[in-house]
Amino acid sequence: MKKTVNFLCAALALAAVVGCDEKEPEVVDFPVVGDLSISGRYVNYLHGSQGWVEEDKIGVFVTSDGVEQANLLYEPSEVCPIVPGYVDGMFIYDSENPVDGDILLNPAGTAAGFKQGEHNIYAYTPYSEGNTTYSSVKLPKTDVQEYIEYDGLHYLKGEYMFAYAKLAEPVTESTSATLSLGDFVSPFVMMTIPSATLPEACVNKKVTKIVVSAAKDIAVSDASVNLETGEMTGTFSKSIELDCGDGILVEGIDYGFGMMVSMSTIYLSLFMDFDEAQQTEFTFTYTIDGQDYTTTGSPSTSFVMEGNVNMSGALDFTE
Repeated sequence: MKKTVNFLCAALALAAVVGCDEKEPEVVDFPVVGDLSISGRYVNYLHGSQGWVEEDKIGVFVTSDGVEQANLLYEPSEVCPIVPGYVDGMFIYDSENPVDGDILLNPAGTAAGFKQGEHNIYAYTPYSEGNTTYSSVKLPKTDVQEYIEYDGLHYLKGEYMFAYAKLAEPVTESTSATLSLGDFVSPFVMMTIPSATLPEACVNKKVTKIVVSAAKDIAVSDASVNLETGEMTGTFSKSIELDCGDGILVEGIDYGFGMMVSMSTIYLSLFMDFDEAQQTEFTFTYTIDGQDYTTTGSPSTSFVMEGNVNMSGALDFTE
C-alpha cells in the first residue's frame, strides 16, 4: 500500500511539473548584436522653439519580436545654449542659436540594442522611471495645475511638456546608420491668458484661483498613452483649476484719464487638438478676494501661432 501511495504522489508531481511547463513557457531574451543609434526633433510651442534643452530626458522602448527593452534613459547630444536674463536668476534660450534639427539622442546608461527579428522603437519625454511598457506610458495630470512665476521660458512645469515619437517603419537588419524618430508630437497645446479686463474694485487684491472650462474635454488625470497607436485611456475632464499659491496680485496704474488694471500673464496646458481649441469657447472664473468673476471668450484670430491658444483680448470682467 505504501508503495502505491508513493507511486501516485510521484505521478502527480510529474504531472504538475509538465502542466506548469505547458502553461508558462520560458521567455527567451535574444542577445544584443549591436547598439541602435537614434535621433529625433522636438520643437513645438508648448516646449519652445529652441529645440532640445539641457533639462530634457527621453525614455526609449525597443521591441525585438515582441520582447521589450524597456524604458531606457536617453539625453539629447546637443542642447540650446542659454543667455542671462534681465534680472538675477532669470535666463532665456539663445534664439540666435536654436538646436531644432534632427539631433542624435545618446543613452545615459544602457543603450538600445539590435537583437534577433523585427524591431520597433518608441520614445517619449520627459522620462519617468515608473513607465514599464510602451503600450501604457503615463500622461501628466493636467486637471489641476500650478501657477509658476515668470522665469525665462519656463512658463510650465516640465512634466506638462509631454511628447512622444516612434520609428516610422520596423527595422529588420542591423545597421550602423542613425535611425530617425522624426518629430516628437504632443497631445497638449499651451493656452496663453494675458491680463484680463478687471473691475477697478479688484486693484491690490489677489487672484487665489482660476478655473478654465469648456464643453469639450480639455484635461486628463490618471491617464496613459499607447506609443504604438496613440490611443489614450484614463479620466478626461472639461475643466482645469489653476492653483495660484499665495495669490496673483491685481495691480492698477492711474494715468489720469482712467485706471489701468492688470495682472500677470497665465499659461496652461490644454489636452486638445490645436485646431479644435481655436474653435472652442472657454469659460473663465477668477476668484478674487473670495468673490467669483466669470466670463466667456474664444481664442484670438489675430495672434495665431501653431500650438498657442492665445486668449488675447477675450476676457472682460468689467460688467
